[in-house]
Amino acid sequence: MTNVHSSQARIGSEEWITSLTPDDADAMKLEQVDVASLSAAQAQRLWARLASWVESDQIAYYINDSPVSSDAAYDARMRCLQELEREFPSLDTPQSPTHRVGGSFSNDFTSVRHPTQMMSLDDVFSIEELRDWYQGIVDDLNWPKGKPLPMTSEVKIDGLALNLIYRNGVLVQGLTRGDGVTGEDITLNVRTIGSIPQNLGERLPTFPTSWRYAAKCSCASRTSTNSTRPRKLRARRRLLIPATQRLVPYGRRIRTLQPSAP
Repeated sequence: MTNVHSSQARIGSEEWITSLTPDDADAMKLEQVDVASLSAAQAQRLWARLASWVESDQIAYYINDSPVSSDAAYDARMRCLQELEREFPSLDTPQSPTHRVGGSFSNDFTSVRHPTQMMSLDDVFSIEELRDWYQGIVDDLNWPKGKPLPMTSEVKIDGLALNLIYRNGVLVQGLTRGDGVTGEDITLNVRTIGSIPQNLGERLPTFPTSWRYAAKCSCASRTSTNSTRPRKLRARRRLLIPATQRLVPYGRRIRTLQPSAP
């Protein structure tokens, strides 16, 4: 049987699905797939390939700290998986990578279950998607028709999501997001970050007995010794504003086994 490269086959055809590769160029073509026109067998085949590559991306990024795909390629595969699962509900299982809030967690640190699940944001990639999101908010709030809903936006700074836990005003634990249910205990590393208060006694007159704070760690490229190019940390999953300010990710620096002073 003659191999047909994905650039030659009709997008969405059996030949195209078979010839797909895990490179970024093929991932970007997924935007053109008409999921509704696929047969159940084609959808299953495409879903299986994409799910495998997305899982490989997640392991490379979150566990090995060595990304193999661009952010755009990862996002394109994930969106296609989500569309396939909406159109073919039998593909939507708890094991699907679309149900993971962030990354898994490394075995290098102690795994700790979050007191409550760490949720995440979503993202949009076009003005139409942004309008749909806005309309959904208006509908949910029963906002008066024709009356603008006041909103603000700001530049998104990427970084490592943290769950900071205080008891009686004292920082007792710092956890990574992990998969949203279980994270890594990196308390010793968190204590080396000067901007994170260890004790709230001098900053707040009163505070609850137990308090959790969702934080984000980032560092400007000029202060970082990390030589990797700036990447979006997918642990944030995700922002509802297209514009993003890229900073050198803090993930590898804070997730080191030997914490050092800042």
